[in-house]
Amino acid sequence: MTLILNAVLPVFLVVALGYGLKRLRFLGPRGWGAVTKLAYYVFFPAFLVPAIWGADFRGLDAGPLALTVATAAGLAGAVLFVARPVVPLSGPSYSSLFQGVLRWNSFVFLPIVANLYGQQGLALAGIVIAALVPVVNILCVLALSKYAQGGGGLRRALRPLLTNPILLACFAGLVLNAAQVPHWGVLDKVMDRMGDAALPLGLLLAGSGLNFTALRGRLPTLGAICALKLGVMPLVMLGLAKFYGANELAQAIALLVGASPGAAASYVLARQMGGDAPLMAGVVAATTSLSLITLPLTIAWFL
Repeated sequence: MTLILNAVLPVFLVVALGYGLKRLRFLGPRGWGAVTKLAYYVFFPAFLVPAIWGADFRGLDAGPLALTVATAAGLAGAVLFVARPVVPLSGPSYSSLFQGVLRWNSFVFLPIVANLYGQQGLALAGIVIAALVPVVNILCVLALSKYAQGGGGLRRALRPLLTNPILLACFAGLVLNAAQVPHWGVLDKVMDRMGDAALPLGLLLAGSGLNFTALRGRLPTLGAICALKLGVMPLVMLGLAKFYGANELAQAIALLVGASPGAAASYVLARQMGGDAPLMAGVVAATTSLSLITLPLTIAWFL
């Protein structure tokens, strides 16, 4: 448990620092926006490309892991579409439930993987991102188009997926790995230096995006979403990883992505497409806070 807490607690302390800095108005909205853009378009790609480029996937269960996360997202999405008639929520609120169950925060997921499993874990985390981001984004946009109050449109909402820098970085790393492009020492060092800034910046941004005022008056709905996201999804991921014959490391990565909290990007999409944005903000805050408890317990149970 000490090892697990040493891997998880620093992550959430930096998240808390980001929240505190936002509350203290250390940076204004434009400042946080600039930091977000820098982390998202520069530092995180610089972190992911070399991690995937240099991985030896022959000894890792990349294929079963990719199948696991894509199947889990597809099954969860199908169940949520079928269950809509029996859930007493408005369409916009149901779209936020949908996103709350499917979306996950890579800013929290990646540093915990790095702390627990090092470079091999990060390589598999890149596979997760490459396999899961397109599936989850398409399903969530479809749900918002069907249940929310409009705004933006399907084509406009899906367009950012094609230019998602984190997804493109994963694909670039995979192409470089598959083509066995030799590493260039100077480039590696430059990307290493930039990549070193990615994880702490991402965690500060995750904290700065938390909105606890959105929890008021929605506790039953938020409780149900948290139970599905932090309780059911990790078990679905782990069960499918075992079903596909993934090794223990790949099973652990699948479990961690299932147990990760909701992502702030879901709030942006809800606001853009007419979903219940306040509920979505509450989901992100609630799952992030609760995962401080559930993630160590989930990891301890698996180990």
